[in-house]
Amino acid sequence: MNNSERRWWSQHIRITYLIDTSYYVSALRGHILPALDFDRLQTEAKKYGEEYRSNLTHEPCEDEGLDQAQFHFEKMVGVRQSLVNLFTVGLSHLFEQQLYHFVSGVPLRDVSQTRENVNSSPAQYSADFKKDKDACINAGLLRTDSETWQWIEEMRLVCNVIKHAEGDSSHKLLRTRRDLFFHPKLPEDGIMQFIKT
Repeated sequence: MNNSERRWWSQHIRITYLIDTSYYVSALRGHILPALDFDRLQTEAKKYGEEYRSNLTHEPCEDEGLDQAQFHFEKMVGVRQSLVNLFTVGLSHLFEQQLYHFVSGVPLRDVSQTRENVNSSPAQYSADFKKDKDACINAGLLRTDSETWQWIEEMRLVCNVIKHAEGDSSHKLLRTRRDLFFHPKLPEDGIMQFIKT
């Protein structure tokens, strides 16, 4: 790759890849998560429990509304976590697509099996993360000991845990980032304590 190609790709990465990624992340942080903020969910759950209790036709037990509040809160926390999980997997796939676009555009590896000249299997012209990563390493554009690469590998482990639950990825992630398995806003003594406060 000559200097003008390097400048073009550098600008393209900043203008396209980084902006796309920034918009993707800001949609989650700026729009979705605020709507499902824990304080908001807590207030909503309490209101839900109070409305349930006030609509009962019999004399309610002491914890009857609280049980409904807890149920509502737990379900909404699950919805929130599912959305974070989906966005995490989506971010990982966005990166893999951008990496393939970069590797095939430079080109750093043979991607001659394109849509136009492949008649049999569509899989022959799809991205291949390992090949794309190796192409960048071989071209001297990527170091697997860099902090950025460690973050990418961690994100791939997280995605595997999201998609497949227990397995090698979850065991590796538990050894290196145990904190990712527990939400910092939820108390260790359970979700019920969060509702009562």
